[in-house]
Amino acid sequence: MQHSDSASRATSEPAVPERRQKRDIFFAACLVIYAATGSIYVFDSGLPQPADFVLALGTLVMLTAARIPKQFADIIGLFAALAIYCVFISGVWTLLIADPDMLRPAMYYVYNIAAFVAILMLYTRCPNFFFRTVRLMLLFALGSILVQYLLFYDASRIRQMLGFNNPNQPAYFSLCLLSIALLLLYAGKISRLQFLACYFFFSWIVLISLSMTALAALLLASFLAFLLLWKGSVKEVLVAVTLAAVGLAAASSYVVRNDRFLESFETRMTMDRAQGKIDDVGVRRGYSRIIELPHLAIFGAGESGRHRFDIKHRQEIHSSIGTILFSYGLFGLFVYLYFHVYVLRKGGLFPFLILMVPFTYSLTHQGLRTTMFWIFIAAALAVISALKSGSRGNRVRWKLKRNGAAGQRWSGPATAD
Repeated sequence: MQHSDSASRATSEPAVPERRQKRDIFFAACLVIYAATGSIYVFDSGLPQPADFVLALGTLVMLTAARIPKQFADIIGLFAALAIYCVFISGVWTLLIADPDMLRPAMYYVYNIAAFVAILMLYTRCPNFFFRTVRLMLLFALGSILVQYLLFYDASRIRQMLGFNNPNQPAYFSLCLLSIALLLLYAGKISRLQFLACYFFFSWIVLISLSMTALAALLLASFLAFLLLWKGSVKEVLVAVTLAAVGLAAASSYVVRNDRFLESFETRMTMDRAQGKIDDVGVRRGYSRIIELPHLAIFGAGESGRHRFDIKHRQEIHSSIGTILFSYGLFGLFVYLYFHVYVLRKGGLFPFLILMVPFTYSLTHQGLRTTMFWIFIAAALAVISALKSGSRGNRVRWKLKRNGAAGQRWSGPATAD
């Protein structure tokens, strides 16, 4: 179900000065360029990539020439406070241990939160143009990763990296893009055919990366996609189910006939157990540091400078919630949890469940420094706002209907009025 943007543009969006239009178009172009090139890593992981410089430029232009949207002032203020706190804690530790690298992770939060605010500004100023931009982002991201797949797929590798530096990165990047596509489908801003193209392609990238938690997140995304695709007319449902069945059959056939894929999956599981990733997950993924050094988690110990700790605790914490707690203390944890409650309270259960897709992955990986995640959560707030303002979408809810003397029964998903 896709809205006609041109039909509602005149009534839903006031005319804006030409200078403002150019600024919005410039920032939107930066977003599309980021989506197309953010999956291409030129430098080592942990360093800004070329796409980050493009988006940073667009964000700077947007922030210096636009006002903070009042409807998102509360959550923007909280994230701004988090950015300031990250810089403060990292600065304190920089002085204490004389390691300037302590400030580097904090700068990522400043950059990502600034981009998050700029995206909400774009949505507030011209909602229809914003959603067209997001659809273009999905299109260009899909095309870029497809080219990388054709160029960089290596059958000798157990796990595929494409243009990234490690296999977990394409998995998370694709999950964030798939989650954005779910949001657009939920809001009625993308057609079923467009969504299915995104779903099958990004799901395939997750599969060939062989990230275990990404596969778990993909199961949740698939369940949510089923609920959304189930809505609509009989014709729409039949088309969606047919396309989905053909896609699943093709993917299943490839997996069953491709011995290399099955061998890679089996080898991946064997390697995880041999390396102790399953049996000794606490130490290898850095979780033991939180348990054994709880006093540092009160105010936060920063993300870098792991040479401060003994050899047992020098592993990076592979968890977003674990990282935010140990690195930025109870305040960081509060902001992290508050945002999830905020989405549940403002948007209801279904947007919250979509938010759980990247959250599932980030339980065992640090995903907060990935800019595409912040683009996703900005899109989530935009979708919630659009639906609250009266934009008709493909919303899913569960309601009880009277069934005579039998009382109440569950009627299944229903499209909201």
